[in-house]
Amino acid sequence: MPAHLTYKEEYKKLIVDLLKTGKTLTAFRVKYSIPPTTLYQWREKYPDFDAACVEAIEASRSFWEDVLENGVLDGERKLNHQSLQFLLKNRYRKEYGDKVQQDVNAKVAFSVSFTEVPDRIVDLDA
Repeated sequence: MPAHLTYKEEYKKLIVDLLKTGKTLTAFRVKYSIPPTTLYQWREKYPDFDAACVEAIEASRSFWEDVLENGVLDGERKLNHQSLQFLLKNRYRKEYGDKVQQDVNAKVAFSVSFTEVPDRIVDLDA
């Protein structure tokens, strides 16, 4: 692994600080020239880094929630609610994505029959 791709402990703080401004893991990777596979390998190999990534993603989501809340409370028309809704639904699907529930009711009918296996198996090709 080239020297510039070596994991550094300081990345934990850098990723949290960057994502607190609403940025994404992709923005972190681009800023520090880290390939996507390397980031995922670091998350698997270094539990503290993975925890920092989770914290950073939560901080980013909190940033956008604050933007929405402040935009609604101050009543200014500067906030494009549809764009922000799109961002939240797509970036944080688990929390903001459309919930789809599908009930499946089906009647299944089948029959199974068992036959005895003879004590001696006959070679049909003989």
